[in-house]
Amino acid sequence: MIFTGDTLLIRKTGRTDFQQGSGEKLFHSIKQYIYMLPDSTKVYPGHDYTRQMMSTVGGEKRYNLWVRADTTLEELEEVLGAMKLDYPK
Repeated sequence: MIFTGDTLLIRKTGRTDFQQGSGEKLFHSIKQYIYMLPDSTKVYPGHDYTRQMMSTVGGEKRYNLWVRADTTLEELEEVLGAMKLDYPK
């Protein structure tokens, strides 16, 4: 199992638009560390937004909306750049 904090959430990723965030660092953390684990590895994010508390590496590689196994850095940065979210209070 892996605890991913705010790096890899279930079907999404953490934000990079504040607090010195970096899409490139996020991408490499997911692709070079998390997605190198066996597909059966359980993923526990820091919190959930979909009422799911756990996923697997294989599930995220296939179904993550922002970073699948074949997603490029440019594709992730495009998704992150298009988000128009308010800053947390």
